[in-house]
Amino acid sequence: MGIDALSQELSRIESDSVPWLTYPLIENSQFKVLKVNEETNTVILKFRMGPNVVTPRHGHHCVATAYTLAGAWYYGDLEFRAGDIAFENTLEIHQPITRGESAELLTTFIGGRGNDRLLEEHADDGSSHVLRTRFFKAMEGITNEQLALLDLQSLIN
Repeated sequence: MGIDALSQELSRIESDSVPWLTYPLIENSQFKVLKVNEETNTVILKFRMGPNVVTPRHGHHCVATAYTLAGAWYYGDLEFRAGDIAFENTLEIHQPITRGESAELLTTFIGGRGNDRLLEEHADDGSSHVLRTRFFKAMEGITNEQLALLDLQSLIN
């Protein structure tokens, strides 16, 4: 592969230039969508949870990874600290939480060609909703002001 071909496939993402967005589905958390590839249903994002955050119970319809950049977070008694990686490739329901400190993660979802179903969140009332590639694509490169104008319901399921 020549340099020209490589430069068409390789891109540099300046994470610090992407704004943190208030995550509308989880209190006291923020995220920034760094890259979405709709062809391969791949999402790369940073996710930040403040102290004592309880996320919705969820499972993945894809391969998901979470590399812990800072802080600590938990799945029940399983603790993840800076440098730890969570690797998930099952729809098993789990619920990430933080305790007394915040956490920052670099997360990837890889659905593959033809699979845009990435994350399924489960509410206490038994209902659930699916976050597809388009949910994350709509948030790639936007500001909090633009996020406030999105119709989130139209992006879910």
